[in-house]
Formats: sequence, C-alpha cells, structure tokens
Amino acid sequence: GNNMLERHYFPGLYRYYESKGMYPVFLGFVLNTKRLGHLFRTILKSKTKIFFPCEIFRWQDYLYAFGAPLRRLFKNPVARMADVTDDLSGLLLEDAMIHKADDETLTAFLFSCFGTAYRARGFDVERLVNWCEFQNFEKGLMRGMHAAFPDVQIIGAQPFLKPANHLSLFPSKQDVIFKAMPDKLLLLGKLDTTLVKNILPKARLDFSPAFRYQSVFRSPDLSSGNNVFVLLGYGLASALHILKVLLEVQRNLKGFGRVFIKLHPAGYFDEQRIRRIFKNEWPDHFQFVYGQLDDYLSSTAIGICGATGTSVELAVRGIPVILIAETYGLTMDYLQVSDNYLWRLCFNQQEVLKAIEDFSVLKKDQADLLEKRAAVFKAEHFVEQESHLWENYL
Repeated sequence: GNNMLERHYFPGLYRYYESKGMYPVFLGFVLNTKRLGHLFRTILKSKTKIFFPCEIFRWQDYLYAFGAPLRRLFKNPVARMADVTDDLSGLLLEDAMIHKADDETLTAFLFSCFGTAYRARGFDVERLVNWCEFQNFEKGLMRGMHAAFPDVQIIGAQPFLKPANHLSLFPSKQDVIFKAMPDKLLLLGKLDTTLVKNILPKARLDFSPAFRYQSVFRSPDLSSGNNVFVLLGYGLASALHILKVLLEVQRNLKGFGRVFIKLHPAGYFDEQRIRRIFKNEWPDHFQFVYGQLDDYLSSTAIGICGATGTSVELAVRGIPVILIAETYGLTMDYLQVSDNYLWRLCFNQQEVLKAIEDFSVLKKDQADLLEKRAAVFKAEHFVEQESHLWENYL
C-alpha cells in the first residue's frame, strides 16, 4: 500500500526507466511477513508489475535443489584450488558438511535454476538490476541467469551504506570463479570502491545515485537542537542492550530535551514489545517516533546508535554519534572513517557517559569544527550527485 519497493530500494529509478521507454518488473522475495494473503491482494492492485519466484519455478527445480545434499555425499569433499593448502582442506570439508542442507544452501541451488525456468516459460531478459547483498540465493540467481541468458547484463547495485567488517556484503574471488558476480557493481562513494578494489582489483565498478539518501544533499544545514536521537538496529538483543544502557545513564540525559527512539524499518519487533519488556522502567522523556529521519535531525544534538547505516546520515550533518558496541559479537561499523570528533565506539556505561560529556562541549564550543569534519565524512561516503550517475543503470 505504501509502495515499499519504490520508497525503500530504488526511489526514482522506475520513473527514470519509464522516461527511457522501459517498463521494468520487480522480482519479489518475501521476508518477515505473516500476512501473505494481504500481501498478494495488495500486489494485485499495484500499478507496478511484481511477480514471485514461485510463479516461475517448476517441480524439477525443487527436486534439483533438495537433491543438493545427496549429491554432495557422492562428490569429492573439497575442490582443490591453487590458493587452498592441504592444511585447510579439513576445515573446508567440515564447513561444507555442516551447511550442505541448510536453508541458505538449498535456496541458492533453487535460484540457480531460475534463469532456465524463466526461459522455459517463454520469457526473455535484457538486464537484471539486483539489490546486491551477495546473499547465497543472489549468487545462485546471478550464476543461473548468466548460464541461461549469455547476453544478459547484470547490474549489482549497492546504493546503501554498509560496514567494512560485514564481509559477506563484498564480492570475493570465489564469486568470480563460479560466475556469481554482476557484470557491473554500482556503489555509493569512494570509500566503497577502495574496499572492493582491495579484494578484486579488476572488478568493474561505478557509482550509483544515492536514492534514499538524497536528503543528505538537500539538507546541508547542521543541527542546532537539543534532543537525543536513538537509532536501533535490526536485532532485538542489540536493541535491548542499547536501551538498557540508556536507562542506566538517563539521569545524565536530563540536560537534553527529549530522547527520540526510532526502530529499524525492517525490524521484527515493535514498540509494544519493547514496552512490555521494560514495563515500569520507561521514563516519560523517552519517546518512540515514526516519521521520516529528516523530521527530527534539525532538533538533534547527539545520536546514539546500534548497528545501522543511518548513523552515517547523522555524522554527515555534523551530529556526533555514540555507537554502542555489541556485547557478544562483532559490532558492525558503518561509520568506518576514524574520527574522534564525529563518533565514538563505546563498550560500557562509563564510556557512553564520557562521550556524552565530550560531545556536549564540542557542540557548544566547536560547531565549526564539526561542520568541517562532516564535509570530509560526506565526501568519503558519497559522490556528488550528478545526472550521469543514473545512466549507469542503463
């Protein structure tokens, strides 16, 4: 109903294609929904053409996918490669056996059949634009499409902010070997291209329009407000940890205005669940908000974030960010560029308190320094938005 595909993934791209006389269709992959009937009824009313893989796959495709674990038992346990030593063979075999029948592996095998099934049903394809996270099913899809349609051009689009230490979001040499790579990978900024080139120096790279981050360029004014803006990540455990830390330091937040809390748009928990968990501990000045990010940034003094790319949107506007580290895992670092003025990674309550104190002084006494640092930060994460960037999707 709210045109999520257009708003969240490639806002403006559909209209751009229309202006070029092209009318793309969307291949949907359903996640985190318990209302399939409502979803399908909404899609039937949509002006945008949307279809699902289950409409294309044939019975033999499912048989091939579910037969993958059995085929593994009768093949050589480890494929020998030039850069794989005997010392690693045992680890590779163990990993292959552990994952031989998990859902990601089976889904990858199934999607490797998509191109053949699509062609068998009488369809053709000139270009595939993939929201590219290099998940297993995407690799299967790209490999299968290349095999079924040798002339297809696969554009891997990454118009989103990603942490440098989330390695699965980056292509690998194995992806090239197994032809599970896009023909062209589109990125947001210079920092991304440097990271990919370190892995694949010969990869064909270019830049994408910023799409959902366009407000970064439309709203350059720095914040002058006094509120704290809390951005929670996707996982419930991480969100609860951040909120517990905030409750522990809430007295130190009294000098600010409101504490606005925004849930991750793709999260699987809601405000009611959070309130049930904390019950009577919830302070009056802690408030959940649901509007657009831009509605709150002009009144924000400090950001407190979990693992979310939106933290970068605060930093590029000169809003200092406190990134609360994970307690039992690797903290996803979206901010990447080392900058003690714009953001801090904090592992405990004392470090959070120290960051709040330092940032408060910095906002008051060195606003011009924050402005300069924000400009450098933006130049690292985003390229200037010029019209020719849209042509990279042609």
